[in-house]
Amino acid sequence: QLKIPQSLQINPEAPDLFKEILCTNSQEAKNYQQQIREYNAALAFASMGAEIKAPLGTCP
Repeated sequence: QLKIPQSLQINPEAPDLFKEILCTNSQEAKNYQQQIREYNAALAFASMGAEIKAPLGTCP
């Protein structure tokens, strides 16, 4: 069985904002629930780490 260090264990209690947007029927929650895939994709793209190197032989 995998042992997770104490410092990395997940807090089982979700923040109030997440509870509200995932568990209520408010207009804000409905909008978030409809757009959650787009939000996730945008955040995944924005957090992608990349190292861009210039091609060899293009400088004088």
